[in-house]
Amino acid sequence: TAMSLTGDFGELVRDSAQMLLENRLIHIIASDAHSFDDRPPILSEAVECAAEILGNYEEAEQMVTAIPDAVISGRLPDIPDPVKP
Repeated sequence: TAMSLTGDFGELVRDSAQMLLENRLIHIIASDAHSFDDRPPILSEAVECAAEILGNYEEAEQMVTAIPDAVISGRLPDIPDPVKP
């Protein structure tokens, strides 16, 4: 979820999410939005974090727009290949 990437669930979760993103193993940033007070459905901060990690705002923005839209529409999303070790 977005809050994993922004560090709201702690450093270990944030570092794990960032490692997965750096290796292009995360393709969608989403929110589980339990409530507007405790866990609000705000994705913009996570998109900014992802853009910084990826070095590409457009790629990060597609993780909350084009890629989820493709999945919901039943289309194969255009995603980058994972980074090879």
